[in-house]
Formats: sequence, structure tokens, C-alpha cells
Amino acid sequence: MRKACGIFFLAIAGLFLNTLCIFGSIDIDGRSRAAMLVVFAVPALVTMLIGITCMGWRRWRHDTGVLFLAVAAFAAFTFVSMTCFLMDESFRAMMGDVPTDVFGITVTGCVYVAIFGALGWLLYRKAPVRDTL
Repeated sequence: MRKACGIFFLAIAGLFLNTLCIFGSIDIDGRSRAAMLVVFAVPALVTMLIGITCMGWRRWRHDTGVLFLAVAAFAAFTFVSMTCFLMDESFRAMMGDVPTDVFGITVTGCVYVAIFGALGWLLYRKAPVRDTL
């Protein structure tokens, strides 16, 4: 039951971290972006710590590495999907006057994806190898 609870909290932390990556690429002023990132970083950290505590601290590097790799992969998939939608003329025609250039700073979002991917890979590779779960 503890592992299922830990997986649940790690999944919730992944959702918050993915939102952090996506909101990092929204084109708004610096103070609002920083506030928005803090609003999503704090619950992500709290739920990640609860999840790791439920799973057990002996495999925290492995669990955190897998979480960061999953966040990076899903955020990259989201960016590619958004790019494909925004490049399609029929989608832009369907949207009408709604501004579609909200994601103007995709470099920042890509940097977040790269950071999460690199940290996830390092944590996953540095985790001690165990024969049992």
C-alpha cells in the first residue's frame, strides 16, 4: 500500500513539474513568470518528498531520476504537439482572433526540459543497482 501511495504522489509531482516546464515557455513578464513557477514548484517538491518518503529513501535517486526523465519526455512531447498545431493553417483559421503566439519563449521551456532530462539521467545512472524491487 505504501508503494502505491508513493507512486500516486510521484505522479502528482510529475504533473506539477510538467506544468512548470510548459509555463516556463509562456511569454509573460518576469515577475509574473517567477511567481507562477514558484506556485507550481512548491507543491511539486512537497508531493515528490511525500512520494519518496512513502516509497522509501533507499532508492530515492532511482525514483527521482525516473520521475525527471518522464517529465522531460512528456514536456518535449507537449512542445512538439503544440508546434505541430500552431504550424497548421486550418488550426489557426479555426482559432480565429485568439492569440496563438503565447508560447513565444520556447527556448526557456526547452532549457527546462534539458535540465530535467540531464538531472534525471544522472540520478538514474548514479542509483545503486539492486536485484530486487
